[in-house]
Amino acid sequence: MLEVLLSVSIIAIGLGALLGTISTGVRTQSRLEQRQTALGLAEARLAEYRATGRFEQAGESEGTFSAPYADYNWNALTFPSRGEDPFSIVVLTIRKGEQGRQRQLLRLQALVNQRHDN
Repeated sequence: MLEVLLSVSIIAIGLGALLGTISTGVRTQSRLEQRQTALGLAEARLAEYRATGRFEQAGESEGTFSAPYADYNWNALTFPSRGEDPFSIVVLTIRKGEQGRQRQLLRLQALVNQRHDN
C-alpha cells in the first residue's frame, strides 16, 4: 500500500511539472504570435506613412487598426527632416488591449525618406 501511495505521489508531482511546462509554452507561443502580428501592423503603418507623406509634419498621432486587429492600437511620434536632410524619424509603438490595460508589444524607430522618386 505504501508503494502505491508513493508511486501516485511521484506521478502527481511529475504531471504537475509537465502541465506547468505546457502552460508556459502556450503563453510564450501566444506572445510570439502577438508580436509577429504587431510587426506586420507596424510595417503596414510605415508603408502608409511613406505613401501619404504624413511624416513630413512633426507631432504625435495615434489610432487603432481595423478588424480583425481592432484590439491593437498605435502611437507615432514624428520628427521631420531639417534642411537638406531627406529623412524624417518616426517612432512607432504598437500596443494590444483595452484602454488602461494595454501591453506594449513593439516599439521601433524608422528613418523615412521624404523624397520620392516617381
